[in-house]
Amino acid sequence: MEAITRNGCVLSQYPMDSPPSKTHFPVRNRIISGMTLGTVVVQAPTRSGVLITAHSATEQGREVFAVPGEIGLHNSEGPHALIREGAKLVESVEDILTELSLPAEMQIRPVLRASEYEEPAKKKVRQVSVPQKAAVPSIPASAPEPAPAPPASVTHAEKDVLSVLAPNGSYVDEIAAACRISIAEALSALTMLEIKGWVRQFSGKRFAPR
Repeated sequence: MEAITRNGCVLSQYPMDSPPSKTHFPVRNRIISGMTLGTVVVQAPTRSGVLITAHSATEQGREVFAVPGEIGLHNSEGPHALIREGAKLVESVEDILTELSLPAEMQIRPVLRASEYEEPAKKKVRQVSVPQKAAVPSIPASAPEPAPAPPASVTHAEKDVLSVLAPNGSYVDEIAAACRISIAEALSALTMLEIKGWVRQFSGKRFAPR
């Protein structure tokens, strides 16, 4: 806990003095699934808290991946059920990185032990003098061209969704929050906009205007 307070944070929907309980795990895992780009299920029976987390990820607009297992095994039933429901079938880390448009050469940072954390005051700071660069005359930026107005076939709800999309893309939960609608309503509007050719979808449930 001391290492967490020095280098991270504690995020929970329960007070700090709450006792551990098995009923807390679905709520805790919902926070985890919401903070990630996707959830990967490797093994799980059909009645498992893992599947609750996977369904939470779907509700939050996150990707769900499942690793297929041997037919007939109890722990293969969960991933197989998710695949039937539309989860992405994956066999390697590269499959996940490709689906999320992440570079395959990404390296996972090693986890530090509590004894390896340093107090902020003990960290060494090295000062480096940087020569000042010559001033470069600024060039006035040209005004961006206004985006074309959506046609009459686009509904009011779809126009609201289209108006909050960032040029480089927005995640579905950000869109839903900006429009004050549910994720299901946001996905419905985004699907219609994609069919009509006004938005494009990227991996991780990220959408951008065309």
